[in-house]
Amino acid sequence: MKLILRIIALILVFIIICIKMLGDSTKRAFAEQNCKKGSVEGCLEAGLIFNDSKNRAHNYEKAAEYFIKACEKGASKGCYELAWLYNFGDGVQKDLVKSNELLKTTCDAQYALACYALGTNYANGHGIVEDKVKAFDLYVKSCEYGHAFACYQAALKIEKGEGVEANTQKAAEYYDRGCKGGEPLSCK
Repeated sequence: MKLILRIIALILVFIIICIKMLGDSTKRAFAEQNCKKGSVEGCLEAGLIFNDSKNRAHNYEKAAEYFIKACEKGASKGCYELAWLYNFGDGVQKDLVKSNELLKTTCDAQYALACYALGTNYANGHGIVEDKVKAFDLYVKSCEYGHAFACYQAALKIEKGEGVEANTQKAAEYYDRGCKGGEPLSCK
């Protein structure tokens, strides 16, 4: 009886895996088709599918191809994802300058994650000249766009006087914004 139950369980697992694989390939094909028809959402979705390392269709080169199309069509998330591919050299030649240019363009389009990433690159001199003032300004901008961890980073910089004059009252305001935004490190 136990053997029969194990066989049934294995068969069910196999069926679930097959259904998932079929669903992923259908979803990918649909996204690719929509991209070819000019849909920015289709290009972005295809890029995300190919960029997902858990996906059987994982392919950085294809992800880059679709993120480029999405970015060219004005999708901030496509530009942001493409920036990371350039940052690590996944599917494209590693190019930190290009990565930071994409992050700047995307930050200018009010994409909070891009502002935060660019701020971190300025703070650490990653592919760009280190600049604590610009890093702070970008953390503040990202916080204003709703990135709670950026609020926490801005608070730390204000508290320590990095790139901005130290001010405990102002730091407390940013810690509060981060905490209200859901960043537990900001809840002092």
